[in-house]
Amino acid sequence: MGLVIKDDPRTGEGLADYFIRLCEINHYESPRWIGWIAGVETTSTMYNVNFIFKDKDDLAQLSEATGVSADELLPLAFYPDPKTKGANYLAADMSVPIYSIHKAFTKVCPHCLTAKGFSKKYWSISLYTVCAEHNCLLLDRCPSCNRKISLMRKSVNRCICGFDFRNAQTLKGSSGCLSVARRIENFEENNLTMTKQEHRALAELSLYNYARLLFFILGQIAGIFDTSGKYFALSIGNTEMHSLLKRAVAVFDNWPHNFHGFLDRLQKNPGIIARDTGILKDFGTFYRGLYEVLTEPEFDFMRNAFQDYLETHWRGGHIRKLKHLNGCSRKYITKAEAVKLLGVRDSCIDRYVKTGQLKGIVRTAGSRRLFLIERSSAYNLKRKMDSGLSLKGASYLLGIGHESVVDLVAHGHLSCLKCPADGYAFWLISPESIDNLMRMVSSKISDKSGLEQVSFYKAIRMVSSQGISIGAFMDMVVNGTISPSGEKAERGLQKYCFEKGDLEKIIKESVSANRNALMTVEEVANLARIKYEVLSQWVDRGFIAVEKVKEGRKRRRYITLESLDMFRRNYVLCSALAKEFGVSSKRLLEVYSRKGVSPISGPTIDGARQYLFRGEDVVVPLLL
Repeated sequence: MGLVIKDDPRTGEGLADYFIRLCEINHYESPRWIGWIAGVETTSTMYNVNFIFKDKDDLAQLSEATGVSADELLPLAFYPDPKTKGANYLAADMSVPIYSIHKAFTKVCPHCLTAKGFSKKYWSISLYTVCAEHNCLLLDRCPSCNRKISLMRKSVNRCICGFDFRNAQTLKGSSGCLSVARRIENFEENNLTMTKQEHRALAELSLYNYARLLFFILGQIAGIFDTSGKYFALSIGNTEMHSLLKRAVAVFDNWPHNFHGFLDRLQKNPGIIARDTGILKDFGTFYRGLYEVLTEPEFDFMRNAFQDYLETHWRGGHIRKLKHLNGCSRKYITKAEAVKLLGVRDSCIDRYVKTGQLKGIVRTAGSRRLFLIERSSAYNLKRKMDSGLSLKGASYLLGIGHESVVDLVAHGHLSCLKCPADGYAFWLISPESIDNLMRMVSSKISDKSGLEQVSFYKAIRMVSSQGISIGAFMDMVVNGTISPSGEKAERGLQKYCFEKGDLEKIIKESVSANRNALMTVEEVANLARIKYEVLSQWVDRGFIAVEKVKEGRKRRRYITLESLDMFRRNYVLCSALAKEFGVSSKRLLEVYSRKGVSPISGPTIDGARQYLFRGEDVVVPLLL
């Protein structure tokens, strides 16, 4: 039997909604009449009209009555998805969990009813809480009689009580719920409707898994375990669902900050299987659902973020002990694992973290402290160690002595991977730090052609007279106090030249700054490159003036640089003179003796270890 008045389905209209509209235009008392024409025999079955038609053959009678082909009618129904258990199609190749679809009741948008005059299929989905077009909260109850809006009403626009839904006042929906509605209604354009701060992995989820994830988060917020909407989606009103959904969608905004905040709150309400200790105590059903129910690779981004939270924020233990995470690529490893990976002592890890060679964090877990190392930084350091240089190798590349290499390490210009301070009998220098040092020095070159240049070796010799080591000299290069003036064909640091005037200026400033500084006899001996015993004898004999400072019950001798300079002007070492004239000290003493010039101190004079002349006595040129 055909209908008297026929009309084609509208785009986006559901099958039950189509029945209501056909009922109204044909002036029937109930949509049941349309159901009987379509072959639906019982009233109870009519409440499932959106689900009972599973293929085109089931729609043959309705097709004949309406004049609409079965191919056009089938998309109006929520027919089963054969590829996914517990899912029904919303549209071609897009399905939603069956428990998320209202059967006997629906929701309406007053603005859409006014503008278009038909109900939409999407309104029956529990996650669809606001109109995607008007961003208003959908009505699920009649404002007049407070009844749920039935799919068995005889008018599209009116409630069973007669109230016209088009006259209802509406509330504005949230932006998060609007993005969900737009994604459901027009899934192909979901990339355009996602909020800017939402995690992009959500765009790659199928609609079915997107709905499952939202239900999972909704359930955790509500304190129950649900990934399909089975236990609460259809039992709460649209206003309450909108409120919960707004909070669930916000979890994915500002990722992963909001997600971490959600997990912080979740620890206070872990769910229905909470235990006394461990991860189930803090996260309960969330942990089980994420690793045992939502197992698809599409949800890996959630597991990765959860794992990162456990490693950086959780205070309940370390994830190495968690069975679901043992096979995962963890962001952090324990200090013991880092020691084993790098093949170093425990104390080395502390130094690597302090110097920035390893990235680590310290967390407290009760009374315990957990020292976690970033996995990637540990493997990067391992690769550097495999190519590390010995002290001899670093010395060769830089063209300097072993002690100079060590001093550069002490001043932070080179990185050592292993050193005696860690308990090793050798040094292991990072070749990368050598390259960085050379690039730094080269970048500081300032052309000073035409001025007197000195080699790197001579520059270091000049400044060392003022106690400036190679490491301190490199500090000056870094901060711009002095800059290299050019390069030549030499190895390592020896290729750099410096302007002599710049070096003399540094020495002059150093002398001026330290002229009145007090130093111990031992410090002066190291500075002047004189044996301590020799310098001590000269002090005892009064050749070098000292100041005695009381320290506790003792008086300690101190020398000023001014006193040291005065000594150098007034006295000359026999060995220094012999080196200058290219003869032995014995030969020099014989020549001066024939000329009546005698040392004032020495082994045969006062038992001192070295011969010493007055400067005024040896100014006469020698004819050797």
